[in-house]
Amino acid sequence: MSSMQIHTYTLVDIYTLEGSFRSEPNFKFENFEAIKAQTRQHVKQAIVMQLDDGRKMLRVLLEMAVRWVASDEVTEKAQILLLFAVEYVFTGEPDKAVIDNFALNITPYNAWPYFREYVANLSARMSLPKLTLPTLAPGANTANWPQADA
Repeated sequence: MSSMQIHTYTLVDIYTLEGSFRSEPNFKFENFEAIKAQTRQHVKQAIVMQLDDGRKMLRVLLEMAVRWVASDEVTEKAQILLLFAVEYVFTGEPDKAVIDNFALNITPYNAWPYFREYVANLSARMSLPKLTLPTLAPGANTANWPQADA
């Protein structure tokens, strides 16, 4: 078999498994000019499953979060965190490296619009500073928040 295999992934579902949000009690009344927003994403797991009809499914667990921080970029004022399940059916027999590459580099772009809408909706309901995330910019895969410049 050739080392150049083509694998077709078809997105079948994106849904939220967990979510949390919090805000400091008086955050609504602060000077929002000094507030910054940070986002992060982290692929927690990529699982291949055999479906009853013989097809294979890739299920990616993806954590996406946004937080509002004071100008020191350390003091957290509010946070929204979601854990998504993103499911694909696929063809071929991709190896672990191909699956990991797909999970890390494609899945965030599929989930980003759902996260973006959720953040816009929930931040308005929480009276947080208006935040419209960029259209298509999930960023690097990391479980940690960006560090403040020293």
